[in-house]
Amino acid sequence: MPDAHTMPVRPSDPADFRAAAAERSDGATGGYAPDVGLDGNSSLCLKFPGDPTPALYRIAVVPWALVAVGVLLFLFGLVLAVLILTPWVDATLRTVPTALAATLLGPVIAVYFIISHGVFDREVTRRLGPRKQELESRIATCYPFAIEDPATYQRQKVISEDYAIGGLDSRRLGLLLDGLRYRYVIRPRDVTEVREDKDYLLITYGVRGAPVTLALTMLLGDKEEEARVLKAIRQALTRP
Repeated sequence: MPDAHTMPVRPSDPADFRAAAAERSDGATGGYAPDVGLDGNSSLCLKFPGDPTPALYRIAVVPWALVAVGVLLFLFGLVLAVLILTPWVDATLRTVPTALAATLLGPVIAVYFIISHGVFDREVTRRLGPRKQELESRIATCYPFAIEDPATYQRQKVISEDYAIGGLDSRRLGLLLDGLRYRYVIRPRDVTEVREDKDYLLITYGVRGAPVTLALTMLLGDKEEEARVLKAIRQALTRP
């Protein structure tokens, strides 16, 4: 029996910039297994059931909230250390180790959650279920992406329209992305435009005549590696 990980549904929000392509994708698929659409020669933008909005917020907000905790802990230790040097706070076996621990631990917590993808990985694994294993079997290296609406990607937003993992298909030429909201299968034959804008790669492709544009940015935190991966994607999708 299909479950939330494997059964796509028709999009209910016509304002979604992917709605038309998703409707065409829904009509193009003949089954709802974890590998749906991955072996085809055509592109897809397939919506899956459930509301992942809470997960999107957790990915976007929780790491920065924990970074804030680390910064506050560091500041607490710093202030306490300064106060110990004054007559207001005595240097004891309790206050000195507390100040030292907070001063050292705070930056460690902050840096860890800036560079870590722990929250992202946990939410993606929970949401994708068997889709994640199927995708990883076809891609040499899975990378984390944020997917934005091409009409609003330059604006400051709390969350992105979707978060996804993916990379270049090792079996067929194209890009495979599995997001919390959608599965994106992009084959070069359906791509009409690929262009860069700073850290974003904008890809326009068609799904059975319905065009859709994705604004992709990577979440690696390594600008050189991100540039290398985006260049490889651009070259693969524009290959004659």
